[in-house]
Amino acid sequence: IINGNPSLISEVLRHLDAPSLAAAMNRADPGFAVELLRILDPAVAAGIVNNNQAFLVQMMPKLDPAATANALNENPAFLASMISYLDPTVVAGIMNQTGDASSRLLNALDPGVVAQAVNVNGPFLTGLLNNLSAPVLASAINTEAGKSFLTGLLGPEGLDPAKIATVMNETPQFSVGLTSELDPPIVAGIINSAKDWISGLLPHLDAGALAEVNTVLDADQLADLLRELEPAAVGTILNNNGEFLKELMKPPLEGEGMDPGVLADALMSDNGQGFINAFMDYVAGHPDAMTDLAAIINSPESKGFGRAVQVALKDHAGFLAGQLGAGMPDYPDPNHPEWFFDNVLNRVSIHAIMESPSGDMDTEAVVVDVQAAP
Repeated sequence: IINGNPSLISEVLRHLDAPSLAAAMNRADPGFAVELLRILDPAVAAGIVNNNQAFLVQMMPKLDPAATANALNENPAFLASMISYLDPTVVAGIMNQTGDASSRLLNALDPGVVAQAVNVNGPFLTGLLNNLSAPVLASAINTEAGKSFLTGLLGPEGLDPAKIATVMNETPQFSVGLTSELDPPIVAGIINSAKDWISGLLPHLDAGALAEVNTVLDADQLADLLRELEPAAVGTILNNNGEFLKELMKPPLEGEGMDPGVLADALMSDNGQGFINAFMDYVAGHPDAMTDLAAIINSPESKGFGRAVQVALKDHAGFLAGQLGAGMPDYPDPNHPEWFFDNVLNRVSIHAIMESPSGDMDTEAVVVDVQAAP
């Protein structure tokens, strides 16, 4: 009946009471919805959604998210096909007006099923993110359930990094808006759990677009993120994405790109100092990370950015020298900066350190503070 009369179904829905229908569906045998989706035409189902946004906005908050998610989880092929027919602006409108209900539904879905559907529907996801409110999605992610769901999406059998990179490159403003709404510990937890997936994502991203994320983070937010990151996760990403990181750290022009001052302020924080020490501990035992770090600093693309960070830290040269050498267990004096200089800076071109478009680095202060370090 439904497959043969989509227009009739849409017309009937306009005259039904949405909460009453939701209550009836919640009381029904869960197996009924599972079996219904197996015989329902995905194109017809999508048409009903596309033509009844207002009705679904009223109905979504009343539906049992677990039952709805179970029906979709049991029919992955139906979900993937239906998404290809959906109007992303309608779906975004429903989600924007039913934030809590949408969050509960997303967190109840099987990440593998969602990944399968997203991987074959990149254009839909691009259209959805261009119309979706970033705080709505952030509210779904900023929970332990959301973190677990997203971590599952980024697993070996999850989202295709190249396809997600394409979507992110086409929706930079959404990525920037989402970043400003996310909880740093949640983001760090996802990075720590999905370092291999992120390593596969970065080569496909537009570094210039990603750098814009830095413009919405202040030093406190970045410091909170550093506090939660695992150095091993950062090291893995660093080892696999040297070229991307060089491009990311191109010196900012006319207010665009990464802001070295924000990074410098974050590194000066207690969280930043702790991260530097922990990361240097990790690098001490991983020669590949040490070599890659030197290569990034040496690169023509990133030396201007590194120089700008140095300029931002020029009044704190003693702090920088001390932090880079702190906590090295293999060096006789763990508070001495020589470990870092012996193992990293001796691989770095002097031109990468000294060249600067601004020329305002207080190099004499750096030399004095390094020599005076305990």
